[in-house]
Amino acid sequence: MLVGLAFFKDYMTFQEWKKKQLAKKATNYVHFDFRTGLDRCVNYITDPQKVSVHAFYPFIHFTKIIKRVKNGHKADPKEREIYYASYIDSWIYRYYSYLINEKYNEYLAQTGLSSVSVAYRTNLSKNNIHLAYEAFSFIKKAEVSYVMIGDFTNFFDSLDHAYLRKSLCSLLEVNELAPDFYAVFKSVTKFHFFDLQKLLSIRHLDDSKKGRRALKSLNRILSPKELRQFKNLIESNPNSGFGIPQGSPISAVFANIYMIQADMAINKVVLTYGGLYMRYSDDFIVVLPNLSKEEFAFIYESIKSVIYSIPRLNLKEEKTKLFYVTK
Repeated sequence: MLVGLAFFKDYMTFQEWKKKQLAKKATNYVHFDFRTGLDRCVNYITDPQKVSVHAFYPFIHFTKIIKRVKNGHKADPKEREIYYASYIDSWIYRYYSYLINEKYNEYLAQTGLSSVSVAYRTNLSKNNIHLAYEAFSFIKKAEVSYVMIGDFTNFFDSLDHAYLRKSLCSLLEVNELAPDFYAVFKSVTKFHFFDLQKLLSIRHLDDSKKGRRALKSLNRILSPKELRQFKNLIESNPNSGFGIPQGSPISAVFANIYMIQADMAINKVVLTYGGLYMRYSDDFIVVLPNLSKEEFAFIYESIKSVIYSIPRLNLKEEKTKLFYVTK
């Protein structure tokens, strides 16, 4: 039952999306349900009634340590909190991400923002190298340019739920989310999770590569009965009213929707001065050619004003860099 698909403009048909998903290499991880491919659950995940009452499993959470090098020397590692969904939940998220992304792509085309928001898009046949090339090419065309790069503090962890819901309703042109859309929205705003280290401990495994491989070899980590037995170890979103789990298949499209008003306002300011604004998730670049120092200072403050007008959106000051570029 593909109820509601006609509501979305057909940039990618459902059959095209399905074919694309089936062509991908099958994921292989262990969770609270059995490994499930799209062909086995497609009728379920596309049925709005079933999704509206679906009982989502807790996410599994772990901290990913990312090694970094700065100026040729080891820098402090970066920690990223990752949450991954069960197989059936992941397919629901992917399907609804597809639906919402189609509407988002349509909106970007109508508003001229297609070249602004460039992360996690389903209709851009460009990778990071293409996008970086476009930015550098724009800079090279000008005699002089002021360039601003930066990102947002704890982006996914800071998204305000009420503002996100309002932005999503606005995009979908509805006053209230349909029950199935609300069930999906609720599952990633009021999310629950089980820490991976605790699951390893329950299975008497070390938190090591060997222990994780042994865990991955299981058909499922815990049965429904065992999950109920250890329900006291299930944690919930530690923040009231904000934050979504980074790692779910739908978190990226929600983050893009959260930025719609900010993208529109910043792009309007930048285009007025013949500049370029491009955002990849929580990283962005602004290029302003052939301006005086005073003009750039005014625009810089205008951009910061837009950013701080969005609930819980904050610039990461230590990663905000300003450059003056000449031939």
